Amino acid sequence: MSRKLGRWQRRILAALEAHPIVYLRDLLPKDRPQSHYQALYRAAHSLAASGKIAIWQGGLSRPMLKLARLGVDVQTVHVPRISVESDCPESRLNT
Repeated sequence: MSRKLGRWQRRILAALEAHPIVYLRDLLPKDRPQSHYQALYRAAHSLAASGKIAIWQGGLSRPMLKLARLGVDVQTVHVPRISVESDCPESRLNT
């Protein structure tokens, strides 16, 4: 098993370098396959388990997973909506 970060984990960390908090859903294009969302979800939980990021599930009617740098208070920081095409250099699926 590889000890390096996978492409989904690199995508998450690149987004969190640019923003203290991001929505998991914003790291993929709108027309993504469900399998890509599931892989990104697993990668986020893997990073959280290893202590690299924090995860928070917010919203009541439509829960959205937020990913945050460690030490960021997700209750007080505004979460920007980002576009994978413009904000995240790791956004290309074939990297």
